[in-house]
Parts: sequence; C-alpha cells; structure tokens
Amino acid sequence: MPSPSCSVLLNRIVETLFPSQPEFRRNSEQWEGGIIPKITREELMEACKRVGNSKAPGLDGIPNIALKLAINTMPEHNECLREGIFPAMWKQQRLVLLLKANKPPDEPSSYRPLCMLDTAGKILERLIHQRIDAAVEPALVGNQYGFRKSRSTVDAINLAVETARKAIAGERWLNGTKEYCLGVTLDIKNAFNSARWDCIMEAHARLNVLGYLQRMVSSYFSRRVLKYDTETGPKKYKVTGGVPQGSVLDPLLWNIIYDGLLKLKLPQRTKLVAVADDVAVVIVRKHLEDMKRVFSITFEKIRCWMDSVGLSLAEEKTEAVLITCRKKIETITLQVRCCEITSQPPIRYLQVMIRCATELQAASGVRGSQGIWCEIHLVMPYAKHRGTQAEKRSTFVFSDYFGPHIWGNVLQLQEA
Repeated sequence: MPSPSCSVLLNRIVETLFPSQPEFRRNSEQWEGGIIPKITREELMEACKRVGNSKAPGLDGIPNIALKLAINTMPEHNECLREGIFPAMWKQQRLVLLLKANKPPDEPSSYRPLCMLDTAGKILERLIHQRIDAAVEPALVGNQYGFRKSRSTVDAINLAVETARKAIAGERWLNGTKEYCLGVTLDIKNAFNSARWDCIMEAHARLNVLGYLQRMVSSYFSRRVLKYDTETGPKKYKVTGGVPQGSVLDPLLWNIIYDGLLKLKLPQRTKLVAVADDVAVVIVRKHLEDMKRVFSITFEKIRCWMDSVGLSLAEEKTEAVLITCRKKIETITLQVRCCEITSQPPIRYLQVMIRCATELQAASGVRGSQGIWCEIHLVMPYAKHRGTQAEKRSTFVFSDYFGPHIWGNVLQLQEA
C-alpha cells in the first residue's frame, strides 16, 4: 500500500510519531580541547564497505556506488571532527511510512517510520559510530542483546528460558527447591522517536565517551529537519527528539541510553533481558504473593526511569506468563498502575511462544514437535545442492525453525 498523501492525516502522523520534546540546548564549549585523531584511510574504507551499492540514495539523489568512488577526494570528514560540526545538509531526513500488517490506515500508530538520509552523511555517521562503539562496548551491560556483535535474539531467549528451567528443576514444591518463574514483557510507546536528546548526551558522559565525539553527536542532534510529501506539496517538520530510524547511529545511540535502564538496581533474583527496545522482566520466587510484591517494586523503578528519559509504557499491552512444572495450571494477576494483567499460558517473546511449562515453539506456527522433526527430514537431503532452490530451502529452514537449540529439547524428549 502506498504512503498516505492526505496533508491532514500526514501532519497528524508526523506529530504523533515525532513528538515535540523540550528544546535541546547545545553547548559545544564543554567538550572543547583534547587531541582529535585524524580519520585514517582504513577507517574510511571500512565505513564505505558498509554502504550497499544498491541501497536507495538520500535527498541528494547521488547513487551510493558513485559516492564511494569519489570518497578519496572528500577530506571534509576530518574538518567536521575538528570543528565539531555535523553538516546541516546531512541532517535532513526524508520520511517513508510503512503500514503495519492488519492495522487501520487512518491511525498514526499503524505506521512504522523510516528516515532516508544522504549516503555521504551516513559515511560520516559510520566513522563516528566506529569510534564511539569501540569506547562504550566494554562498558555496556551484558543483558542487552540487540545491535551488538556476538549477541543475538536467540541468546536473549535462551537466557530467559534457562532461568525458568533452573527455577522449576528442583526436587519438590513443599519444603523443596522448586520455584516459580515469572516472565513479563513490556511495550514502549514509539520508543525510538521519543528518547530525549539531553538524556542521550548525559548517557554518553556517564560512559566516558571522548569530548570531541560527544560534540559531534550533539551537533548531529541539533536542527534536524524531517521532509515529507503531501497532496498539497512538500512539508518540513522540526525534529526535537528520538534517534532516526534508518540512520547508522540509531542502534548505538539507543543502546547507550537504554543502558541506564538495564543497570537499575533491582530486587535479588530479578533481571531484565533486552533486545533493542523489547524488554522482559524475569523474576524467580517461591511464593506468588512475594512475586507480586517484587514485580510492583521492579515495575515502578522501570516506569520512573522511562519517565526521566521521555519514554512511556503502553501498560495495557503488558503480558505475563507464569512458568511452573506443577500439574495444576496456576495464574498470577499483576497490578500495572491502572491495569490488571493476568498471566496467560502462552505469550510471544521475540518471535517464540513461551508456555507455562517452558514448552517453546517457533513463531511461524504452533506445531507439534513430531511435525517439525518430519519437515526437517524432508528438507535436509537437498540442503547440499546449490542454486536458487537451495537458497529458498535455507530461508525456509531459518524462518520456520528459529532458535532450534532452545526448543530442540522437545524433540530430544520424544527421541528418548
């Protein structure tokens, strides 16, 4: 479906998806001084390699392959670092709206916004990204699994599931070591477009990012402009917060600010597991009343942190699953401010269904483990062949059997 063109609807979508934030006051003087290492040819070539030749160009219309060929004659990147200025022409972003599946087209929340940026600006972003990432990666908390090397969604699911398995793996319930595990998934409203810029800058300072890099990020934020086309002509909108979805720096800036949430001091045996903005609360307790108390404390800490950085929770979308090995199915009802959330037998977490007895199945459909086993046998004899059909089979296996080392224990039990 094409993007909407009605100016009234588009204005409403833009104002909803890009909410106005308090004015960001940039004070570049606080980051002056210190040695600024020059960008090396190796850094520049590495940044260029990450730009796809066939990717759509930005507002300047210059094809990526042409820009990469001319990159050796572009010395202005070092000048940008020296001056602490991210050029204004590279801070213009063209809006592309993607309608979410089965959502009404007249509702702003039904759209996922992408920001198309000039490739030359993306190369400068990549150079900044490489240096900031090298500085902050060792300091970022371990339970953020999104946008990071050697970490994946499957690792996050595995952490949550293994915590549950250990909780119910004791010897008995009465006077024994078996316990409950509660998993609660939280939904953040319009997360990437709502984070406050001043809070992102404060997070950079806490992680000891070098001053000249903080100055570049500060310039990157200031005076950003969103452009979009309507039936009455092109429009401009002043962006005052968030991280541009589709930019190079977007994932790293998100991880830097979200690190504050994941480092909150929580009650014992309570952890947060995050993949990008998706966050789950995992609590292990012996008694359900104690579980409720701990969740209330944890939720309030999370809510206060969200408020402090310009984010808010969609409380009505909170989901919970109570994991236990008891034969009697039990539930727990949690108070989420004005909402009461009762645990459900299955919830979907990062495309995997998690059930009350730690049974896991892939997101493409809740199917019996015997069916999975048979379909794998049908596909495997042909996996060695190359070509288009082999590529289709590999895509089928990946999409249909996501995270097999997690749900594979179901098959192992049947084989035994």
